[in-house]
Amino acid sequence: VNLTIGRKPVFTAPPGGTICEKDSILLNGNNGNVYQYSWSPGSYLNNASIQQPMASPPVTTTFTLTVYDAVCNYDSVFTTVILVNPLPNVSVTKSNDIDCASPFANLFALGANIYN
Repeated sequence: VNLTIGRKPVFTAPPGGTICEKDSILLNGNNGNVYQYSWSPGSYLNNASIQQPMASPPVTTTFTLTVYDAVCNYDSVFTTVILVNPLPNVSVTKSNDIDCASPFANLFALGANIYN
């Protein structure tokens, strides 16, 4: 009889991320599909028991992930932070209407870092 003794798995922590308010991000359990996953809080996830759930937190949220090896009963618990940036408050104005007497206008924009 040959016995094979599996090694204790070394689980990898999930990466964090940054999104804008009202966006979503794919979380990554990072350890393959042979393990069981449990994410919390589950209220901002499309499925709290899969390796890569879609997260839509309204504010910066710390998620806790438990990765479980059901064969050898090993588990690890990790936390990851999803930073949620607020949407910018952009305003645009003009100096005047364009017509035959005023063929040009100045445009003014506030509230962003880059304008195009």
